[in-house]
Amino acid sequence: MRIFTRLSAVMSRRKKPNRQENSAPVDPLRLAVDNLAELLNPVCADEVGGHFRCDEADAIADVLIQAGRVEAAETWLAGHAEHDRYGDLHYQGTDRSDGDPDSLAPVAVDIREYVAALVA
Repeated sequence: MRIFTRLSAVMSRRKKPNRQENSAPVDPLRLAVDNLAELLNPVCADEVGGHFRCDEADAIADVLIQAGRVEAAETWLAGHAEHDRYGDLHYQGTDRSDGDPDSLAPVAVDIREYVAALVA
């Protein structure tokens, strides 16, 4: 329920298109992405991120990256990654598969490097 309260608060103060005379037109898509980036702050990303599959989280990150909001993409994926399990794309832990001491321990994904690769 807390996330809906936060979402309502963000939506009520979101930026709205406002074209003044002799100014450039406001791009509604850019404005929407800016509002999305504001919404996906660290707390929200941590609370909501785990409910998305890795490919879905990457799709949201890609939208943010394409709009020039690389830091917001990193924040979003970091929140998502906190909930990934062993074998998931953004896994942050060091647990071995099924507790097998002979299996190789995974290496936590560096989210900044991961996002940099998405940008490239």
